[in-house]
Amino acid sequence: MADKGKELVEQEEKNLNLMGGNPMEGLEDIDETTISLPRVKLLQATSPEVQGEEYADLNLRAGNLIELISKEKISGVFIPVKVLPSTNVLFVPRTAEGKTILKEKKQDITDEDLAQQGGMICISTDGKVGDRYGDCSKCGLCLFQGNEKPICQRSINILVMLDTGMPAIVSFRDTSYKHGSRFLSLLRNKALTGTRMQSCKYKLSPTKRTRGDQQWYELTVVLNGNATEEEATKAYEMYKTYSNINNINIVEEQEQVVNNSSEDVSEII
Repeated sequence: MADKGKELVEQEEKNLNLMGGNPMEGLEDIDETTISLPRVKLLQATSPEVQGEEYADLNLRAGNLIELISKEKISGVFIPVKVLPSTNVLFVPRTAEGKTILKEKKQDITDEDLAQQGGMICISTDGKVGDRYGDCSKCGLCLFQGNEKPICQRSINILVMLDTGMPAIVSFRDTSYKHGSRFLSLLRNKALTGTRMQSCKYKLSPTKRTRGDQQWYELTVVLNGNATEEEATKAYEMYKTYSNINNINIVEEQEQVVNNSSEDVSEII
């Protein structure tokens, strides 16, 4: 019986090897502009994956890193492949107070605009020009106003290769935005000294922060050694592949890590 099982396994492997060729065969007619790459998500205590009963079997906790589509936990180890355009998204505020503040700042906002919880009112796919309010710097909702936290969600987006070899997008948002900015500076400085971004490995390290009665996690990055020649080559091939795609869809999701308030949050962000 054992020999029969072994024969079946060997035959299956033989059949797979005989196929050979391009593993993308059969996917030729997919419209690349409709593809959204999986995104890495840092879970907070308020995340649906933590609070929702439908995810109870996954045993997810605040501080976990998951791949957003499959909801699978990931190690956080990655190789940066390509810096993508930043994005700004103005979501419908979660709270009645937030909605009131938005209506005060943008008088064209209607009750209909605010009716869809989690809906997107304005989106900028390049971090510069929004589809409703135009020039983001003139609109100002993505910028600090004194100590007042931005209403519009800013994201630094980076295409990475996970340690599984799969592509994903890492987005630095909200309180993690500053860590994304520092990481971009690191990549640029390394490039100036002749180090390709695809030649180093890094690890996303969820860091717990506390202020008063608020607790949250930030997405920090630490160096994780050099990529092997095989890993670096695969990451560079991924870069060439996705450099030929004009529009990589980024899954946007409203995130709230620290509640809007009148307290000084400039040091947090």
